[in-house]
Parts: sequence; C-alpha cells; structure tokens
Amino acid sequence: MLTIRRPMKVYAILTESLRQGMNQELDAQMQQLDQTLDELAWQRKRAESQAGDTQSALLQHIEQERRRESERRTRLQEQKRDIAALPLGVEMLHSTVDAEVCISVGDVWEAKVNPEVVLQDGRVIAIRGIEE
Repeated sequence: MLTIRRPMKVYAILTESLRQGMNQELDAQMQQLDQTLDELAWQRKRAESQAGDTQSALLQHIEQERRRESERRTRLQEQKRDIAALPLGVEMLHSTVDAEVCISVGDVWEAKVNPEVVLQDGRVIAIRGIEE
C-alpha cells in the first residue's frame, strides 16, 4: 500500500446564505481596493508636486498600480454579477484541497484519485467518486 497526495475538488450548492456570504466577502475586498485606490491617488498627487528625475518613473509606477487595482475591482464586480445571476440550488466549485489517498495494487486509479465533496451550507452532503 502507498499513500499519495492529490487535489480534490469541493463543490457547494448555492443557497441564499452562501450567496450572501460570498457577496459580503466580495464587498470587503472591493472596500479594501477602494482604500488602495484612494492611497494611490494621494501618492500621485504628492508625486506630481515633487520635482526631480524620478518623478516620471514614480508617476508611471503609480499609474500601473492604479490600473492593476482598478482591473481587480472590475473583476470583483463581474463576480458579484455572476453570483447574482446564478439560480439557487446550482452546484459550483467551492475550492480545491489537498487530500491523501491510500492506493494498492489492483485499485481502480480513477476511483482513487478523482473523488469530489459536495457541501450545502457548510455541511458535507455527498462524497462522489469513491470506490471502496
């Protein structure tokens, strides 16, 4: 017998409480990005008031950061829209975790390395793809 580690997919059934939790998490991330964008605007204003050889490079760096953070915020807004559009009860990928499995000579490989767990409101409701 041999023990190996492999990734295992965890799915979640979309419920109203899961949707609310996901939206709260996305809102918190967007709020943090807003604070970062405000800080970058302040840094830009400060850099514009300074003279010197590094001003142009500094402003370019600040603009790159602002653009990157703005794109992240846009992606979060798209995720919120996608979540709102999903019907309740749909199964969605929640996460991927590392899991250990014991294999032996004669085991069916696919049955050992491709199990999936299904959650509903934080509780395991199904384990699929396991052959004992």
